[in-house]
Amino acid sequence: MAFKIKPAGRLSGPPAAAAFPRRKQALAKTAGLKRPSNSGSASAYTDRLALLLSTVNELSKTGSLDGLCRSAVMLIRSRFHFDRAGIAFFSSDGKNLLGSYGTDEKGRVRDERGRSGPVLDPHAAQVRKGRVRLKVFRNDVLTDGWGKAVGRSDHAIAGLWDGRSVIGLLSADQLFTKRRITAEDARILELFAASLGHLITLKRTENELAETKNRLEYILGATRTNIDIINGEFDLQYVDPEWVKRYGPPAGRKCYEYFMGRDAMCPGCGIPEALKTRRITVSEEVLPREANRVIEVHTIPYREPDGRWLVAEFNIDVTERKRAEDCMRISMKEKEILLKEIHHRVKNNLQMIVSLLNLQAGKSNDPKVLDTIDVIRRRVYSMAVLHEKLYGSPDLSGIRFDDYIRSLLNDLPSGSPEGAPVRLSLRLEPVVLNFGQAVPCGLILNEAVTNAVKHAFAGRPEGRVEITLKKARDGSVRLSVADDGVGLPPGFDPAASTSLGFKIIMILLEQLGGKVKTDSRNGTRLTIRLPRAD
Repeated sequence: MAFKIKPAGRLSGPPAAAAFPRRKQALAKTAGLKRPSNSGSASAYTDRLALLLSTVNELSKTGSLDGLCRSAVMLIRSRFHFDRAGIAFFSSDGKNLLGSYGTDEKGRVRDERGRSGPVLDPHAAQVRKGRVRLKVFRNDVLTDGWGKAVGRSDHAIAGLWDGRSVIGLLSADQLFTKRRITAEDARILELFAASLGHLITLKRTENELAETKNRLEYILGATRTNIDIINGEFDLQYVDPEWVKRYGPPAGRKCYEYFMGRDAMCPGCGIPEALKTRRITVSEEVLPREANRVIEVHTIPYREPDGRWLVAEFNIDVTERKRAEDCMRISMKEKEILLKEIHHRVKNNLQMIVSLLNLQAGKSNDPKVLDTIDVIRRRVYSMAVLHEKLYGSPDLSGIRFDDYIRSLLNDLPSGSPEGAPVRLSLRLEPVVLNFGQAVPCGLILNEAVTNAVKHAFAGRPEGRVEITLKKARDGSVRLSVADDGVGLPPGFDPAASTSLGFKIIMILLEQLGGKVKTDSRNGTRLTIRLPRAD
């Protein structure tokens, strides 16, 4: 290698590739050397400059960064008569070596890209920090990579620039022939370094762009996501490689003809709307030439540097998602039909029980037996009405409880046991309850209204029962049954009541996590609060 190495055995130098900055002083001054003055030397120097231009042109056609560096160290050695040459790259702070290339005594390339370590050589510090563009060392000790001295010779170090800073070093020496490095040699090396820095920077940029492009194309191909660019006249400006594989070259073709085989704009095309509103539009298209593959098209308007507005279409394959949605929709429909059938059969069975209870009541004259049968019949009927409502509901996730209340009251008695007429007043807001709430709420309502009609108006010529249903802002539901009857006994506690109706109410409220409140100042008001159902 041509780099100066300290006894610790590590290469010295700075960061990676680029273009040469504007000169501020002549090389002769920078290198501390005198330029040749006789006409013969000038002619030879001109020839060397021509060879340098030819070499740089040859290197510019190299396909990879690795190939560029390998060729560079070989050509600087063979064409410009140096014994050894090398290139080293460094971290962005210039403190660590990140790899190098160099030639040995036979001109073979030593590739040490995997080599790393701290930079120790003070000889290269001025060049690496950009203080000078090139530095020549006279009859200086050179060591190998393990710190062993290999001899003395002239050697030179030049910076590789990216246009702003030094990103690497180019070195050359005369270890074997012991020739001196002349001013012409130094100038050729400096010019070569300037051109090489530019080529390395350009090649790195190309590699980064190619790598990014390859990654993007792989991701788009793996996810079956495609990109195309279209102008306002529907002319294709670009399609990604996957589109080209399926549909061929896009040049001179309209998007609707290219993708759909149509001779006019597709119905529902998002391009005109996106260009008009300058906003992203989303639509779905079916590709007939790809077994009706479904794509979700995101049409994104953007402005080119020349002022033209184009759209980039980001096409996401949603075929499997659509199929899954269709399967789920069919499955949900089947389950909905099944659930409705279940509710229908449960309702029929409950209605049959009600009919049996009515038949049993017809065989007895005992008022207590008849009253018991009637209470049981109403409880069963309240559940039958609920299943009937669910069977006819378009949405099985919930039931309109206000509609349910109106249907349930059709079976409640219209008068007290003594025959006093009872008027029902309804103040119902639209409230939806789920099935788990609706069943116990229906039973609670049945018990509360039945108790009010049977016991609140003893000795009264008539009575009034008001039912209120509303939903609070916090999502909870309030259901109240109020009458203008005789009221509850002083100190009445629903939780301690021995009445079967109140026991049923308290058990059902516990299941719902609800609360009950009674008020007997003007008749009786029973208020039930149900928590919000999540």
